Amino acid sequence: MPFPSAQTPVGAIIEAVLAGHNGTRAREAGVLRRLAHPGILRRDLCGRRNVPVKLKMNIFFDVDYTLVGGMDGSLRPGVREVFQRLKKDGHHIYVWSGVGPRWHEVRRHQLESLVIDCFTKPITDYYQQMKAMNLPVEPDLVVDDFPQVAQALGGISVAPYTFENANDREMERVYQTISSYAQNGHSDDHRFAPKLQK
Repeated sequence: MPFPSAQTPVGAIIEAVLAGHNGTRAREAGVLRRLAHPGILRRDLCGRRNVPVKLKMNIFFDVDYTLVGGMDGSLRPGVREVFQRLKKDGHHIYVWSGVGPRWHEVRRHQLESLVIDCFTKPITDYYQQMKAMNLPVEPDLVVDDFPQVAQALGGISVAPYTFENANDREMERVYQTISSYAQNGHSDDHRFAPKLQK
């Protein structure tokens, strides 16, 4: 695969990063690994050093047992606050469900100003089915109570939320994991799976 030219945005970023690292082989490998992840580098305004660029992502949240109690429909603690913070950070929030678009739940919990759109979620062969759906946008990360979905599409698995529980803190972990990934291109959260380049 040819190296991107400096005329392209990606090529310009790569050239700037490599120049800032004196072009050594070990550092080139590390830089190119980072460029494969969303937390890429750029020069600061003075051109003295490289600083991280925070990625803006399309984040798809499952509904039942993720955002709302699977048995009582209660909103998981922290959902609204985390959605507000994610939106402020520049991310785009989508909701999807294996039983179809869930605008009713979004409106019921007064989240419509924070959610861009609702879709049907694939329930088998997650990646292939998602591609076949021809969605107007694809997820950069998913948040789901099924670890298989997060592993297939890249994202965060959460403990299932069944009934109202004021002590649940999963959404704060979700926010910290997304923020780390957006900033650094990785996360140490053991329930996070990076999006595979396919």
